[in-house]
Amino acid sequence: MKAEKQAMSAMDLNTWARSVMKRLSNETDLLSPVTAKHILARAKAFNPTARQVLVDVLRSQHGDLPQDHPAHAAITMLEQPDAVTVTVGHQLCLGLGPMYVHEKILETLALAKHWQAKGKQVVPLFWMATEDHDFEEIRSMHANGQVYRYASAMSGGPVGKIPASDALPAIASMADDMAHQPSLKPWIDAMQSAYSCGSGLAVAHRQLIQSLYPDILCLDASDTRLKALAGGLFKAVIKRKPLMKSAAKASALWGDEVDAMPVPFKDSPLFDTSHPGKRLRIVAHEGGYQNKLEQWSTKDLCRLIDEDPARFSPDALLRPVYQEHILPNVAYTGGAGEMAYWLQLIPYFKQSGSLHASIRLRQSVAFRPHAAWRKYQQLGWTIADLHGDLASHRQQYLQNNKAPDLDDSRLTQQLAGMLEQAYKHHYPSLKPRVDGWLAAMEKHERRMNEAVRRNLSQTSDSDFQRMVHVTGNLWPSGYFQERHWTLLDVIHQMGPEAMDTLRETIDVKGPVWWWIHP
Repeated sequence: MKAEKQAMSAMDLNTWARSVMKRLSNETDLLSPVTAKHILARAKAFNPTARQVLVDVLRSQHGDLPQDHPAHAAITMLEQPDAVTVTVGHQLCLGLGPMYVHEKILETLALAKHWQAKGKQVVPLFWMATEDHDFEEIRSMHANGQVYRYASAMSGGPVGKIPASDALPAIASMADDMAHQPSLKPWIDAMQSAYSCGSGLAVAHRQLIQSLYPDILCLDASDTRLKALAGGLFKAVIKRKPLMKSAAKASALWGDEVDAMPVPFKDSPLFDTSHPGKRLRIVAHEGGYQNKLEQWSTKDLCRLIDEDPARFSPDALLRPVYQEHILPNVAYTGGAGEMAYWLQLIPYFKQSGSLHASIRLRQSVAFRPHAAWRKYQQLGWTIADLHGDLASHRQQYLQNNKAPDLDDSRLTQQLAGMLEQAYKHHYPSLKPRVDGWLAAMEKHERRMNEAVRRNLSQTSDSDFQRMVHVTGNLWPSGYFQERHWTLLDVIHQMGPEAMDTLRETIDVKGPVWWWIHP
């Protein structure tokens, strides 16, 4: 397998994110590259007590692993006062989700190894979105043209607590459908093992990630001990509303690249998760706060935060702030959507003066199976041709092959001249019949033009059919490949060696676009 590096602009990927980040790069250190100085400052500023709590939580969450597992050495490294984390995160998608999740993990691992080689104690960490409540976003997995789903239909509660065994029927169905493909068996077996853990999705997801990427730690940040560390943060956003006060400045940062900020600012960025199966937004109300079931004064709500911090969960905008509060983090790698959350926090981080990670727009990868690669070469395309839509490619192909336009009525016009001379001029009373004849001829000519264009497009060995194959491979079901393909698709289409190439390819010089092909 070979890997080619291209500029992300060549595929017109993440255009708005790259534009906003470039424009704001001189206004915030959030967009600054990671440096040795940054690592030293972040480690030194991280509270030793918080570090020990974090280490204790990670040890308890990884306690089921064998003693020689790399996770234990990583936790020991993180215990050192000069250690920091580099982080990636995602939802608890069935089977880990689409390929870009793997790409984010591999890039985070590469970043950690880059700094470890320079003598820095840098630990890669996967932030599991265990408190997310949007079950519909994680319950499905696409593989080999099929869709597999969790058996349950839970809604409202934190997804990390969903029984992992609910995924087993989908995995069993997957195993049956793909039994004739032995190269897929190791990954399907890993899924069956993880989802048979006898616990919730949080545990299953960690086991699944570490079966494939043993060098990365996985954190379930819903732990009571971590929430207690953030008690002061939670009370501050309730009493002083610093996020809400930064909203106007945050809004002013956005230019013409997007219509609006992706996450609305709220008076309270907290949810209440104390009611089974529910995740209730806490909102300001008559000088205090309420959710759909309870009301509190500000003082009483702050007292509850002290007494039962695990009850409270940060929303999408507060989550990065919470993450930076409990981790000695120097980098977060994510996609354009994740970058948007962080960019909204630029004024907040400036006002608070708190240390925080640098954000990194992730790299993207596309895989070209043998057939798609061969057809791409036959077309003589360049990288720039790949992001054109199929309709535009078809039109260009038809023009190159001198296909008539649908409205090309040259034959009808020639006939009109002949009929004018033969009938209209000498027999004016026949004009209606001649006009009807010409109208029918024009319809027939349009149908013939359509048939010619269709015949050119449908010829099995035509360039257009090659275009259909190549673009369909890159944009399956209308989605960019890395957002639709899963690990099973890559192994099925390219073989296990494609993942070996991906591991060797991803580096720390993003954002770029990688193209893996025979």
